[in-house]
Amino acid sequence: MVSNDICPGCQAASLEVLPASDSTLTFYRCPACQGQFTRMAGQALVERKNVEKVADILPAEAQEDVALHTLTGHTSWVRALAFNPGGKTLASCSNDGTVRLWNYEDGQLLSTFTGHRGIVFTLAFAPTGQLLASGGQDGTIKLWDLPTGQLRQTLTGHTGGVRSLAITADGQTLISGSADQTVRFWDLQTGECQRTLSDHAGGVYSVALRSDDQVVASGDATSTIRIWHTRTGKLLRTIEGHAGKVLALTMMHNEQATSSPHWLISGNADKSITCWNAEDGRLLATLTGHTGAVRAVVYNPRWRTIISSSEDQTVQEWDIHGQQRSIRTLANHRGPVYSLALSPDGRLIASGSQSIKIWSRPA
Repeated sequence: MVSNDICPGCQAASLEVLPASDSTLTFYRCPACQGQFTRMAGQALVERKNVEKVADILPAEAQEDVALHTLTGHTSWVRALAFNPGGKTLASCSNDGTVRLWNYEDGQLLSTFTGHRGIVFTLAFAPTGQLLASGGQDGTIKLWDLPTGQLRQTLTGHTGGVRSLAITADGQTLISGSADQTVRFWDLQTGECQRTLSDHAGGVYSVALRSDDQVVASGDATSTIRIWHTRTGKLLRTIEGHAGKVLALTMMHNEQATSSPHWLISGNADKSITCWNAEDGRLLATLTGHTGAVRAVVYNPRWRTIISSSEDQTVQEWDIHGQQRSIRTLANHRGPVYSLALSPDGRLIASGSQSIKIWSRPA
């Protein structure tokens, strides 16, 4: 059966509506009023007069994300992931006490490092990609030499589990956050602790450096974020306002927000993601949609989006420059997604639960 339809905006463009053989959603624009409209599900619009086709969009089921690779080998939860800035490798660490190195292009396991006693919580690559640091429940930080596969050094001093690590862009300083309520600065050449910051009243779950390495942020179990001057260790400001532990932090430069270009993003036990002005501590946005604690957050400067992972078994990507909403959900994990990493070029996402999945970020 053939029926007629017209532009709902100006009543000027006429269309023929025919039974559709597929469920592709087609957008049309009326040149008379610039209004956009679509055909109804199960119908096809045939251009007849003054109607401009804009785009075809595949149905939701055809857009379902499929992981490029699923990496298996860990025997327990994957707690952290890191892409090597100097090569085609991905590092992972787990509750099983191991650190593993993978080729993320073909999914092959390259190396397994052992030495921690208990859970390995966190990882960080040096900028050259030749050194990998890991922090564990045993309170130690281990420095692994990747060309030889050997343990270079073990850093001791923390009296609680090491939950988060960050390395400065010059590769000289390692910063660690621990359950012992301290943040420590380490000289990566000598292995000596240069400074200990003890202002936190709860275990430190997350640390993050600003891109210029001038400041570092740390988040703790008492719902507090502290921002420090990296060189002097001076406390610059304290941010409060979360309803639970601050489990993840990342810092980003927002070139569109000239009045507050440096943003601090926190992932929280209260299931929210919060965006703060890192200069004055003002709350800029709150993103909600996860139904479990947010375990990891990263910023993708290529697409200017935030990516998060949660105990609700999903990874979500968020538009923070427009409608501040979730624009993509990856839901193929079968357990809490504790870890997340973004490739240096912003094209690949790695997420870790019981297994590790590598996803392509579509253009």
